[in-house]
Amino acid sequence: MAESKAGADAPSEPLNLAPIAAILVIAGPVLVAISSFLEWAGRNYKPADDPQTFGGFEVPAKFLIDSKSNLDGSGLPLGILVLVVVAIALVGVLAPVPRARLWIWVGGALPVVLVGLYVIQLNDFMDRVNKGPFRGPGGFGVRNTIGFGAVLCGFGGAVTLTGAALGWFAGRRS
Repeated sequence: MAESKAGADAPSEPLNLAPIAAILVIAGPVLVAISSFLEWAGRNYKPADDPQTFGGFEVPAKFLIDSKSNLDGSGLPLGILVLVVVAIALVGVLAPVPRARLWIWVGGALPVVLVGLYVIQLNDFMDRVNKGPFRGPGGFGVRNTIGFGAVLCGFGGAVTLTGAALGWFAGRRS
């Protein structure tokens, strides 16, 4: 009877975070890659009662720095830029490169930055649309216009950063 009590008081093993970190740093870029194929804007965007949506390969990458380029402008698609960011993260995860952790951190931070820039420019774009001839009752905003692809891209970046942080923490603990 005394042995079972002594066994119960023994400290438990700490949770091994390395496998969880490995799953997160792979799952994050996969989510970001999927986001490039989804809708980035247009969930409730209906100028002149004509519903419009814009996928990751329809929005130009230059929209991130210039909202006057419009959501359907020409140029390198945002989806291609997102896939390049995914490649950066996956190089850090899968390839034996020097400073692999840095590649993972960059590959996780860039989607978050891209989505932040996208939201800022989409807000500016929607402000101009609301002042234009297509203004509906109450106008449109970023909250009711942003698509699931943009949200998933930011979430995937956050998952990658979480995995990188857990991996760093697990490495320091051991």
